[in-house]
Amino acid sequence: MDNDFSRQEGAAGREAQFAVDKVYRMPFRERRVFDEQTGRPRYVPLETEPVATGVALVDGWLRWLGAGAEGGVEAFCKANGVRREDWDGLVRVLSGVSCQEFMTLYALRLADDLLRFTRMRVAEVARRSGFGSERNVYRVFLSRYGMTPRERRLQLQQPGDAGRYKP
Repeated sequence: MDNDFSRQEGAAGREAQFAVDKVYRMPFRERRVFDEQTGRPRYVPLETEPVATGVALVDGWLRWLGAGAEGGVEAFCKANGVRREDWDGLVRVLSGVSCQEFMTLYALRLADDLLRFTRMRVAEVARRSGFGSERNVYRVFLSRYGMTPRERRLQLQQPGDAGRYKP
């Protein structure tokens, strides 16, 4: 599986209108910057609203994904009065992948950010990113990346990353 989140194809081989990279928003509220005069760090607000697609249901889905996708696709569909089959078809046309695959790609991206920029325990990263349990996040990371979440953290983190953003 290619881990480049921008290479999704939508219907008829066209570039996906709603590829993960196009609609993903980091899960942080503030970013660390250094004051030019004192050299001291301070935090400035980040844009936290999901990318507006102009489609209320899609916008609601992106907010739900960013909040950890509690209950799975079925819970989202039930809460919004949409049949699972219809929603899966729409997501497939717009993104080139099924709802479940889009959710997995989104959760991987979210987990990567949380692992890289925080000191959260893997169990908290699993819950916050939508994988639910530590067991699930380990299974998906081993399948997709060939490594554990802890190994992925070591691969992703650069000096100064931890604390660069605040949730």
